[in-house]
Amino acid sequence: MFLFADKHVKIRRLEGKVKELDEALKTTHNQAKEVIERASEELAQAKLIKHGANQDLMQALKSVKDLKTQLETVQGERNTL
Repeated sequence: MFLFADKHVKIRRLEGKVKELDEALKTTHNQAKEVIERASEELAQAKLIKHGANQDLMQALKSVKDLKTQLETVQGERNTL
């Protein structure tokens, strides 16, 4: 009878440890999921920033090209004087 009770106590302890480990695993899983979600959000924001920067760069290049054309026109007019 004592052996049965002793084994029963050990089983209960092991069940408790399994439950603790299961909870720790769930917590870690949830934390990892949150990190992944935050990383995805930040990646999406970075992509938007990059897209905006690319648009700004294209506009700047267009402005430089337009100004270069205007400068060449003015220099040509000046040279004809």
